[in-house]
Amino acid sequence: MLIWIHINDNQSVKFHPNCNYVLTGSADRSVRMWDIQRGACVRLFPNQGGTIYALAISPDGRTLACGGQLFSFFLFVFLDHSVLLIDHNF
Repeated sequence: MLIWIHINDNQSVKFHPNCNYVLTGSADRSVRMWDIQRGACVRLFPNQGGTIYALAISPDGRTLACGGQLFSFFLFVFLDHSVLLIDHNF
């Protein structure tokens, strides 16, 4: 179990479509996935930009889009046991 907390204010919150997880984006430049039942962080997503202001997740729960400071955009695709990062800075 990972026990990580945001060290700054949360700017965005989205529920995963299966309702078992919640995703948070923060001014600490991170995105985290939380297990609602356990109240624990289960995944920390890498971020190359600044504050995360927007999160969106696909209806099937396999793709996460993050919008950040400095016109940065990150797309995470959930594979079987890993996550593929596709990033783009405008």
